[in-house]
Amino acid sequence: MSSELILILVVISVAYLVKGVAGMGGPLLAVPFIAGLTSVEHAVVVLSLANMVSNGWLLWEHRSGAEGTGFVMIPFLAVGTVATIAGTYLLTELDDRVLSVVIGVVIVLYIWRYVADPEFGLKPETARRLAAPMGLVGGGLLGATGTAGPLITTYLHSLRMSRSSLIYMLSLTFQIFGLIQLVTLVVLGAFTEERTVQALLAILPVLVMTAIGIRLGRRLDQRAFELIVLALLGFAAVRLFMSALQG
Repeated sequence: MSSELILILVVISVAYLVKGVAGMGGPLLAVPFIAGLTSVEHAVVVLSLANMVSNGWLLWEHRSGAEGTGFVMIPFLAVGTVATIAGTYLLTELDDRVLSVVIGVVIVLYIWRYVADPEFGLKPETARRLAAPMGLVGGGLLGATGTAGPLITTYLHSLRMSRSSLIYMLSLTFQIFGLIQLVTLVVLGAFTEERTVQALLAILPVLVMTAIGIRLGRRLDQRAFELIVLALLGFAAVRLFMSALQG
């Protein structure tokens, strides 16, 4: 096993420990690092299988949070499904520097709004109207870059639901979009022998670290959980701005 592969697996382990706690952070933390060693396409392919395993576990763990989420999840997922397919086809061609800046600004504004008013949240009617547009943008970005989590999480976090409901919504979104992306990647022939081996090797550390993260997350109260999510969003915004500048 090469030193590069060991380093990739260590990064994946840390990223999915965070994901186990907060329901997000896996691809967000791991994709930029792996892409720096290889490419965005390589990173997305390597994480595709393990990410589905992690999402499936989190979805089962937080299944009680499904109640009352249908009013946004149905239109959000319906539109996002189609957008994910289109985004995956653009994976190797899309210049996302402008999009990175736009998403980064949206995240910063949301964090500022939350800090200014900790009780801030979207009204149900507003959230329902935004569901389809957010599904379109989020699904397209996830397919094209593998890291639409910041935008999707910003929207879902603004609904101000419980920890279980937020992680359920995130996991369901990433699971459905991820399955569509996985099938599309297979059809496009993105799974080379090297990538397939690395994708299979990533499953074990993701399983272990997701389990540890879930156990740690059970000890968090709602306020601490929301602050962790905001911190991850802040990190995501910095990464997006740096990516745009380096591009």
